[in-house]
Amino acid sequence: MEDYLTVEEVAKKLAVSPKTVYRWFKQRKLKGIKAGHLVRISPASLLEFQQVHQNSGGESDVAGPTPPETNVKRTKKIAGFRHLPPSPGEV
Repeated sequence: MEDYLTVEEVAKKLAVSPKTVYRWFKQRKLKGIKAGHLVRISPASLLEFQQVHQNSGGESDVAGPTPPETNVKRTKKIAGFRHLPPSPGEV
């Protein structure tokens, strides 16, 4: 019997968060077994998942999109409030 991997181990191997691994498992993109609240992934299933999700450049596309630039200031619009200009210290 092969040793199954924990969600945390799979997340570390794929450089993603455990939440992403759970989401892929729930979406049936990543095959595994569930016993109660525990999810385990077989090494063979992980290898198959990695092979299926290879892009043409040979790098895995499972790590997700690149993060946005850190110097971009994001604002949140709240219904019922007018957008106010930034204060002089925020410019």
